Amino acid sequence: MTDGEHIHPVPPGTLEPGIGSVLNQLADRFTDEGVIIIDTDAAHAMRLPTTQHTLNTIPDDHNLIREARTAGWDVRKLADWTTFRRNNLTLRIGILPAINPATFPLLDPNPRDGMGTVTSLALWHRVTGSAYHGTTGIAGTAILSKVTTVGPKKLQPTWKPKIELVPGFEDDFHADHFRAPASGMKFAHAYDANRAYIAAAANAILAPWQLKPGGTTFDPKMGGWWLCDLSPWNDKRMPDPAGYSSVKGARWISTATVTLLQELTEQGVYGGVTIKDSRISQGTELLRPWAWKMRDAYAAVPNVAEDTRDAERVTKALKEAGRKTLGMLASETNWIYRPDWWFSIIAMDRANRWRKMWKTGRDQGRWPLWIDVDNVWYASDLEDGIAAIPTGWTLDPSGMKLGAYKHKATRKSRAAAEDGAK
Repeated sequence: MTDGEHIHPVPPGTLEPGIGSVLNQLADRFTDEGVIIIDTDAAHAMRLPTTQHTLNTIPDDHNLIREARTAGWDVRKLADWTTFRRNNLTLRIGILPAINPATFPLLDPNPRDGMGTVTSLALWHRVTGSAYHGTTGIAGTAILSKVTTVGPKKLQPTWKPKIELVPGFEDDFHADHFRAPASGMKFAHAYDANRAYIAAAANAILAPWQLKPGGTTFDPKMGGWWLCDLSPWNDKRMPDPAGYSSVKGARWISTATVTLLQELTEQGVYGGVTIKDSRISQGTELLRPWAWKMRDAYAAVPNVAEDTRDAERVTKALKEAGRKTLGMLASETNWIYRPDWWFSIIAMDRANRWRKMWKTGRDQGRWPLWIDVDNVWYASDLEDGIAAIPTGWTLDPSGMKLGAYKHKATRKSRAAAEDGAK
């Protein structure tokens, strides 16, 4: 047995009484939450299945589960990752041979006496304040549910409301949505935003509660959906600020998109929005604590990790968790089901990038060539992509600063390629 610092011999007969007895013996090593990883030998000793297929055949009233319940633990069903609860203690149990390595970035592929995976799990817990379990999306969702509260009373938001679903959908900008005319310059450089969705999640106005019919008067402090008749966008230098959709006629769009369109209308460069209906509720920057937690955890890893291999695994897991946690908000099978939050975050990210590109074009005469999600391409005669970045775009190749950019790629233009051939 290892706790990530020392290896302890398992006394004879410790494992044979089963998982409930083992958890009772280990419980005092934890305060409120922890992870226990069971390897193949230990699983066999406790009569636990070691394959995903076998685990799927275990019924909820199997004797293994009854043994754990008799020992005082609340447990629903055995899986590769199983949660056991007793009083104020939650233990996340992972059966290592049954876990798909592709879903477990904290797994040490070359274990150091079993230490690597355990020390990576400990590092994740230290920087996030939450015990890792399941996939990166599940682990990130656990952090989100722990730090997301509403108001001074720290109420829980409505995680899975019985909402009247509207066909609202916000998509990122993609390369096939918008292409600028040929620039005549020699190179195209791509600039990629650092963990763009986390940055957007910190600022998106989201409704903590149930969405309800809200009329036709726009309020940027309300989170949710607005059914709008949209004006056409005819400026070929920029993508449509309303985003792109296959829906014809009136569209449901989120608060972040309507806010941008209202700003452009006031500037006299957009024809206006007519709101016909809404599904809204009082909004707030609800996920800012989660976004800051993920930001700070990412920054803390290199400072507190004692092994660079642990740091690499946890950093990779945190990157994945940022993306997958937010995407899971739109999954009906997720225990947090808030598609309005996810699409509002996409809209916030897209709108903020649009504002940045618009200002760059107006101030510097540099307009984007195309955009692929959080990757913006600009033309330049300079071959050095770092030197060619538009003025005012913060470069941070370390990836630490949310919302900053890093040079991602450079392509020669057709004209440059032809000149080179000559």
